[in-house]
Amino acid sequence: MFVPSLYKQGAIKNNLFSMYIDSEGQSKITLGGYDEEKYASGPMKFYKITNPTFWSLEFHDVEIGGEAFHTDVTSMMADTGTSLNMIPDKDFFRIMDQHVKSKGMECWVLPNTLTACDCTQE
Repeated sequence: MFVPSLYKQGAIKNNLFSMYIDSEGQSKITLGGYDEEKYASGPMKFYKITNPTFWSLEFHDVEIGGEAFHTDVTSMMADTGTSLNMIPDKDFFRIMDQHVKSKGMECWVLPNTLTACDCTQE
């Protein structure tokens, strides 16, 4: 894998990377470390990779709006090159019904069949 290879070659200080998406939607990745003062608003969380071929992580203890939400999936993939995050239909429709439509958020289906919602409402 890329990051461990850089670490073994001495190109980066630590065998880790960090990802961050700022309030403007710009993503940032740091290889070999992280800047806690710049990007952390609370304690840092570290996750073990569960698959040696891609960034797969355990997925559990999900909360939406402070409420526990049980998902059908138990792992997720983190990828800094992914523009879209996908979830199983069963979880998607439960989230839509219980946490989006019930809050009165306006949603619509885009021409590419993806669903968009106005999340600026409270």
